Amino acid sequence: MFTIQAEKVSAILDKVAPHCPDEAGGAHDVITLDCTRNHLHAVGAGDRTIAVARTVVHSPAYWSVPIAYQDAHRLRRWLEAAGEVQVEPLVIDRRQLLRFNGHASCTLVPMAAHAPALPWRHLLRFEAATVPKTVRPVHLRAEALATWQYAGDDLEVRPASGMAALVVTAGEDFIGVQFPDSYETPEGEVLEGWRASLRTRSFLHDGVPYEVGARYMDRWGVAWRVPVWPAPGEQAMVVSTRRGTVLPLELVAYMAGPLMRLDD
Repeated sequence: MFTIQAEKVSAILDKVAPHCPDEAGGAHDVITLDCTRNHLHAVGAGDRTIAVARTVVHSPAYWSVPIAYQDAHRLRRWLEAAGEVQVEPLVIDRRQLLRFNGHASCTLVPMAAHAPALPWRHLLRFEAATVPKTVRPVHLRAEALATWQYAGDDLEVRPASGMAALVVTAGEDFIGVQFPDSYETPEGEVLEGWRASLRTRSFLHDGVPYEVGARYMDRWGVAWRVPVWPAPGEQAMVVSTRRGTVLPLELVAYMAGPLMRLDD
């Protein structure tokens, strides 16, 4: 459990929500709330984008819980009337939930256990690695990109060869260039401030590594998700993606193991 201002949770939800499809049934119509010792992350993904926002927390545990887009929207409305809130994952009636507890009320958000796991840490480490020296990083303001929204329905953007940052075309009747605000880049690598957030969170159970947030399959073909890093002395728990049932990992591995990692 940790305590945080509601507006900070709202802020990270707002930053990633535009990247999530809001219709039911989409492959990634979820927002994943992912907690490490120092940050609460919100992760959203669409067909062609991945967005991650984070805010500082001091948490005693690691956990990763996907929630349906509509549940995230309802949570966002509840947060508008809240001040300081306590956040914790818990199990009620063998269901994995996130509880947000304010001064006057609380809300329970169910885990979307059916959602495919998004390997966002791996993808961001790969895509945001240090760029080759032959590619010139540039800085653009968000409002600069917004100026292209009326150029056409289908834009093509490519790196420029001279002083410009980008060449933008829209069909056969529009072409333009985007100049950068600055060619100066911060010292160090792009991921320097994100290294801790992008590090995977794994623990061993009977000598087998399990990653928080990842999915596994038992010998009967049932898929399970690992939502929470087990605290010292506590049992590791897994959630069935079919029914949302929470059971001890030891029991599942004994009855239907060994569990095999699924590549989502």
